[in-house]
Amino acid sequence: MSSSINISEVLHNALTMVFKDSKLLKFVIVLIFLQLILINGIIVSAYFILGAGVVTQVAAGTMEAQDFASGLLNIVFIIVAFPLILVYVFVWIYFTQKIIIRALELLGFKPTQYGIGKLLKSIVLSIWVSIAIMISWYNRKFMILFFAIIFLGLLSVVAAFLFPIASLFLFIIIALLFISYFFILVYNSVRLSLALEIFLNKDQGIEACTRESWDLTEGVVGNVFLAGFIPGIIIYLIEVVFGLVAIGLQLAGQLDQNLVLVGFLASTVFTIIYSGFTSAMYLMVSPSIYAQLSFQGNEKIKTEETPIHSDKITKRAFSPARREVQAGYASDASMATGTRENKIERAVQLLKPEADKFTDDEIRQAFAGKDLSPDMINEVIKRIRN
Repeated sequence: MSSSINISEVLHNALTMVFKDSKLLKFVIVLIFLQLILINGIIVSAYFILGAGVVTQVAAGTMEAQDFASGLLNIVFIIVAFPLILVYVFVWIYFTQKIIIRALELLGFKPTQYGIGKLLKSIVLSIWVSIAIMISWYNRKFMILFFAIIFLGLLSVVAAFLFPIASLFLFIIIALLFISYFFILVYNSVRLSLALEIFLNKDQGIEACTRESWDLTEGVVGNVFLAGFIPGIIIYLIEVVFGLVAIGLQLAGQLDQNLVLVGFLASTVFTIIYSGFTSAMYLMVSPSIYAQLSFQGNEKIKTEETPIHSDKITKRAFSPARREVQAGYASDASMATGTRENKIERAVQLLKPEADKFTDDEIRQAFAGKDLSPDMINEVIKRIRN
């Protein structure tokens, strides 16, 4: 696939989209309040359970890490804090994914319905993506290298007892291979970096989403990496600037023993607020990359406008599949009538002669706005491919 990514557009989206859309702002504010509730809940719990002295020492930075850790292991504190954290994690995932979905909508997509079921599946997706990255699931040569490293590692353990010198030699080989494999892990991560966006956008399975991400990023790994890395660095620098302000607030509180806790709380609240916005900025990056790769290239649908400004909604041009569907419905009024089976069969007959020219995504978009439900469209694709 021959595609390029406009990094300046990705950066523009990351820095501005959150502030130009009221729904995105609401989701970010909800996340900030959730973090404030969680942190304040933990601080208040620590204050009453571990004692005011412990909290003050932590705020002043004078408590030893070992003493603090043993305080956190207080069973009462765990009972109070753990449910708060567990609930927060699920709610945080929900709203971060709602932010991504809203970004996809602003970029011209029509994401499928989102609910608790999809949230739970997204957790499974994350686990699968981690496994696929680690073992190089979509690249046989890299996978062989991974298992070769595992095998040599086991062999070196056995050799350590029988042939110590040989074990040292094997250890050096394993270290060199592992260093090489680290770059493969980065490569795999880039190839699968759009799996969540695809999953939230489409009504398809976990493996299909990771496969599509792998296919979509083929030949543009360097572009995708830079399009994520450069905005990421700039957002990180913004975080550093605000982080210095937060440190200043905490240090200012330490100038007066009576204001230590106030300075600590002010620093914590300020950190939560700015990190809420910078986290949302990070979340804008992958949807922007996904939009550019989805709407351009010889095998993709091209856009009618300059792609992906945050104050524009990108419009899809008619693909060949879309033109076929439009022509079919225009020439045969019965396409929109009849039973479910009849509609599916007519759609299959319409596209099957040229089916090898269309991707599954093009076919789904070709029937957008027609009277075929998502499961009917999936059945059409299934029959066309058979």
